[in-house]
Amino acid sequence: MTFYAAVVNLKIPKEEKKMFDYTGFKKDPSNNGWVKGWIVFDNDRTAFETIFKTEEEARKKTEELGKPYAYSYGSHRANSDDYILDDYQA
Repeated sequence: MTFYAAVVNLKIPKEEKKMFDYTGFKKDPSNNGWVKGWIVFDNDRTAFETIFKTEEEARKKTEELGKPYAYSYGSHRANSDDYILDDYQA
């Protein structure tokens, strides 16, 4: 009796996260690698959603997402979920 074996190398594609284009964002002079802009985040300030160059774009995205999202001007570390809001008060 002869047995045959087949080896199958399945490559399951990982979900690719599209790289964000930071062209045109102001650099944060206080933090190397960070940019300034209008940040959309959850109202508990625990989750970064995205960043925009204009307040109008951030407002529209916040309205689209609904509660509990909000927006504010601040700094965002490129290619991360890190952000600092300019109006943050501890």
